[in-house]
Amino acid sequence: ETVSILDIRRILDIEKLLKELKNIDDIDYIGLDYIRPAGGGLELVNEFVRSMDVNLPSSWENMDLEERMKWLGKIVTAPAGRDNPVIDKWNWWRAHRISKIIRRFKEAAGQDKPLWTFILSWEAGHQHGQDPLMFHDAGADMIAVMLYETDRPRFNHIMKIWKEYLKGHKVNLILGNQIDWPLH
Repeated sequence: ETVSILDIRRILDIEKLLKELKNIDDIDYIGLDYIRPAGGGLELVNEFVRSMDVNLPSSWENMDLEERMKWLGKIVTAPAGRDNPVIDKWNWWRAHRISKIIRRFKEAAGQDKPLWTFILSWEAGHQHGQDPLMFHDAGADMIAVMLYETDRPRFNHIMKIWKEYLKGHKVNLILGNQIDWPLH
């Protein structure tokens, strides 16, 4: 089971840890891994539809949270129909929501220690509610791009997407990949 990013205890616990790390002289950098809504973030559905212009089903007002989460989950995980505008709005909105939290974490970590975040590489992180430019603007000094396993055609595609997306922007990237002989 995951802990929602809406759980203020989760945010306060991370802030407390960052404040402690900031005061340790032997630490030069602070990094945040898995900086996205755990489990996809479907529990954020109500906040999402209040914030974005989304066409809702006629039964929306009669749906409980679980039904609303299932409605959104069906749209954003559908293998077909990837051109549904709700998907792009959802991915942008989650990245924006997480960016606000990164800004808060950057303030807790302080300006004197560079903050870096892990981000997934596919679609420049967008399909996971991550956005390197938003994260950078929020205070992430470095973006650690996780490549995981990939073959040459996928790697070339990933590089094309990142080059197009970052064109004209200055972002510090660190590339990360596991070393695993069977996968590479």
